[in-house]
Amino acid sequence: MEDSLVKYESRLVAVEKDSAHEAKFLMREIAHLRELRNGDQEALRLQAREYERRLDHLNGEHARAAKALELTVSREKFEEFAEGYASDKLNFWKRLDEIQEAQRRVVWLLASALFLFQLIMKFVPFKFGVGQ
Repeated sequence: MEDSLVKYESRLVAVEKDSAHEAKFLMREIAHLRELRNGDQEALRLQAREYERRLDHLNGEHARAAKALELTVSREKFEEFAEGYASDKLNFWKRLDEIQEAQRRVVWLLASALFLFQLIMKFVPFKFGVGQ
């Protein structure tokens, strides 16, 4: 019987040791899971802050993009302007040629008139003066 008692006592001590070890193991696991849970919550808070920062940045970006869009010209308007500008430029050069041609005609007429005047003065005697 003594042997059985010793056996039971040794088994009890072994179970208590195992239970204490198992209890410590469980306590460590619980602490570890709590750390993970707290870390996950902190990660979620950081992620939420980052999303909020990005959203603020995107909201500001939308305003900047809208302002830039107001300053842009559509392709149709640009092409219309370019065609009009090219047409105006062509009309300008045509008008300038017309003006230069008119100037050449005026110069030619004035030169012809001067030549005729000199020719008349050479062959037609005019007397200026009194008593002649």
